Amino acid sequence: MSYTFNKIELTPQQRVWLTAVVESFLKGGKVTTADLRIDLRQELGSGFDPKSINFRLLDPDGVTPRLLGIWHVDHDNPLIGLTDRVITFIRDEVLPTKAKSLSAARAAERLKRSEREIRLVFMLLQSVGLFWDAASGMPTDGIGYQEIQFKSDNVIEAYLAYTGLENAISEKQQRDSELASKLQAQRTDASTIMALRTIYDSPSTIATYVGQNRLEELREIRSQEFDLKRLIRLIEELNLAYTQECYMSVAMLVRAILDHVPPIFRAQTFTEVANNYSWDKSHKKQMHLLDGSLRNVANAHLHIRIRKKEVLPDQTQVDFRAPLDVLLAEIVRVLKLEKA
Repeated sequence: MSYTFNKIELTPQQRVWLTAVVESFLKGGKVTTADLRIDLRQELGSGFDPKSINFRLLDPDGVTPRLLGIWHVDHDNPLIGLTDRVITFIRDEVLPTKAKSLSAARAAERLKRSEREIRLVFMLLQSVGLFWDAASGMPTDGIGYQEIQFKSDNVIEAYLAYTGLENAISEKQQRDSELASKLQAQRTDASTIMALRTIYDSPSTIATYVGQNRLEELREIRSQEFDLKRLIRLIEELNLAYTQECYMSVAMLVRAILDHVPPIFRAQTFTEVANNYSWDKSHKKQMHLLDGSLRNVANAHLHIRIRKKEVLPDQTQVDFRAPLDVLLAEIVRVLKLEKA
C-alpha cells in the first residue's frame, strides 16, 4: 500500500544523512553522530548540522529516524504499512480485552512478522501520535522496545479515533504546532521571552528531552495534594537545556526531578521509590538506572574539581529519556487515580 504524506524538502546533504540513519535503523543498529560524520565526510564536507533536518523526520539526537523520515527515504518500506497494522491490531483486538500492554513477541506472532520489526514499530509509534504511555524492555541491541503500555484516556482515545497513518500524522503535526504556540504564550516575563525566542521559534526543537505530550498531561493534572508547578518548570528548563546542548545542566536537572518527586510515591528519597514502589520488573530496572547511573553522572558534573585537562559530556552520556518518561508516566497515572 502506498501512502501520501506532506513532503518536506531536503537539501542533498540532509538527504545523505537521513538515508544513512534510516539504513542503520532498519538493520537493527544505531550509530553515533561522530561515526556518521566520519563515514559521510566525502558527501557532507565540514560544518553539516543534523539538527537542520526537520524534527518530523529525525529525532533531535540526530541518529533516530521517525516514520515520516523513513517514508522520505523509502516510500515503500514495509515498516510503514506494519505500523498501520500494529495500531489497528491494538485498536480492534487488544483494547477490547481491556489489556493495558502489548509485548513485541505477541504482536509478532499475531501479525506474522519478526519480533525485531515490531520492536522498531513500537519505537516509531510516538512519531505518529500518542499511542503509548510507557515503553520498556529495551533489547541488547538498543533498538526498539519489547513492550508498550496504554493506560491513559488520551492514549486510548488516540486508538479509538485512529483512521489511518495520513490522518494521524497530520493531526500530530497540528498538535505539535499548537503546543509550540502555547509554550510561547505561557512565557509572561519579557526578558525570558527575549532570551528564548530563537529556541521557541524553531520547529526543530519541539521534540525535546521530555515529550510535549507528556508535559501537557502533567499540565492538565489538578491534584488536591501536590502542586506540580515546580515539577513542570524543572521539565521546561530541562528541555531548554537539552535543545541548547547544555548537557551538564541536563544531568543536574534530571537529578533535581528525581529528588523532587518521591512524596508522590509516599517516599522520602528516590532510592526508596526505585526499590520499594510496585514497579514491574522491567520498569524497576529503569528506575535503578536513574537512581544509579544518572545520579552518578550528575554527581560527577556537580562536584568534580577543575583539572588540567577536561572532556565535556555529550548527548549520549546524559540520555536517560526513556526511564525518565516511565517515571513521569507513572506520576500522571497516580495523580489521575487520585482524581478518580
